[in-house]
Amino acid sequence: MSYKYIAGDFNIGSNNLEGFKRKIIALTNAAGAVTRTLLASETGALVTINPGSTTASRTIAITLPTPASGLFFDFVILTDAGDNTNDISWTTGDNAVDIRGVFQVGNIDPNDLADYSGTSMLMVSANVSKITIDVSINYGPLNLMIQTGTSFQLTTDGSHWYLSGAVINSNWFVLGPTADGGLGGLVQSTSA
Repeated sequence: MSYKYIAGDFNIGSNNLEGFKRKIIALTNAAGAVTRTLLASETGALVTINPGSTTASRTIAITLPTPASGLFFDFVILTDAGDNTNDISWTTGDNAVDIRGVFQVGNIDPNDLADYSGTSMLMVSANVSKITIDVSINYGPLNLMIQTGTSFQLTTDGSHWYLSGAVINSNWFVLGPTADGGLGGLVQSTSA
């Protein structure tokens, strides 16, 4: 497939092409668990994720398409998970294809534990083919609750997927280092 870039207005006869909108792929667990494989033809789409159902075991599982240079997707999480079993996951669908990159993350509320305050960067481990935001992870009384507006992008070079963006949490405990040295909330798997 080849693309042509046009500078300025694009005329079709006497009509201008205006008002371009991105494709929106809306995923919600309101009616049950969701398993969605994104298609290469959907590249550039904004994927909105609403895990707000209060019914248990309504996960949202996303499979990325086979890498082809230049494919990308943006993800925005619209609401907190309504139940602490409603995880969100992304997989490449292939153990030989990795998700690589860095999340900007927030840590525990600085008013509670000063030694875990502020923000940090979290690099996804090597050979990771699946990442899951595990909303059942907690620190003391706080469950991981994804904050509205959390957003990041996954882009591929044709071999692997690369992420960039931030994940934030209403309890300030997000995908960051835990007191026991673990990675709270972010489950990384080498198996797709």
